Amino acid sequence: MRLCSLFCLALYPLLYAQFYSNDDFEDNSINADNWSSNIYYGSGVFSENNKQLEYTCGPDFNYRYLEKTASASYDQDFSIVFRTQNTTQASENLNQYAQIGLRLIKESNYTQWLNICHGSYYVSGFGGSRDILSAFYSNGIVQGNLIQPLNIFPQSTLIKVSFDSTTKVFAVFYDENPGNGIEWSLLSSYGVNSVGNGINNLDLGMTTGDHFKIIVYALSNEIEIESGELLIDDFQVANETDTQLSVSEAVSFSFESELGKQYAVVKNTTLEPEIPFYQMGLIKNSTLYELVESSQGSAHFTGTGNQISIVDSDKDNLNAFYKVYSY
Repeated sequence: MRLCSLFCLALYPLLYAQFYSNDDFEDNSINADNWSSNIYYGSGVFSENNKQLEYTCGPDFNYRYLEKTASASYDQDFSIVFRTQNTTQASENLNQYAQIGLRLIKESNYTQWLNICHGSYYVSGFGGSRDILSAFYSNGIVQGNLIQPLNIFPQSTLIKVSFDSTTKVFAVFYDENPGNGIEWSLLSSYGVNSVGNGINNLDLGMTTGDHFKIIVYALSNEIEIESGELLIDDFQVANETDTQLSVSEAVSFSFESELGKQYAVVKNTTLEPEIPFYQMGLIKNSTLYELVESSQGSAHFTGTGNQISIVDSDKDNLNAFYKVYSY
């Protein structure tokens, strides 16, 4: 067990709330309330196996989309975090490739999108390669540069895409070795309005009230893909808003969690050495974790890779001290 943070808190007038749409693919059945599948070609199939979302197909040309049934607002900050694995081999010719990833599309226009993927492909004079790739596309054609890190060739990755609704810019981050603790590296940034605040820019023609479609996709050619070779897991979406509270309602604190880690919270109202911290229970209340007596809630919660907000509504505590432990 590792001490994550010690928080000394007074009452705050604002609560930083988050709205989650997560899928860990652990029930071996694609949830129709979360995903729809209406665009595909060839023999490719998405299926939940081994508690992950796998893509399998024959050696012909294949692609398939899974669309999130909930869209993301153009007017609100949000982030998406997911794991990928790609152990396919494009080792014979330039026609071979296999990729799995994310597309962000204006809800009413499927001709332009931001594409982020974990792909394998053949490089002339080198052979098979594997990278994290991102770019804008218009009518299936790359716009500007196809961005990739240098010389990492990962088989497993963690990818994070964050949208800033003020600047209208997506930032794409990656970690090519997520099993060794998360360390985000910025891949690039992508502006989607006419101002062009990103390193790369494409005006998607969006205005107030518009939404992004969130699409998981897989695409391959001349590679037969078997179970466990091309997959996504731990898919997390968080929408963030400010929710007004009166000063007397609650205390709250937030921190950046690590995807898949277990966290527990202990509390004290004094730092006198003879008075120990005591275990708090946790109840997931819509978009937040609420602190309750240990007998009334769970002893821990699982990190999402995003910011976690915790609320203590005990009005008797004008000041309190909290410790967050990670397992």
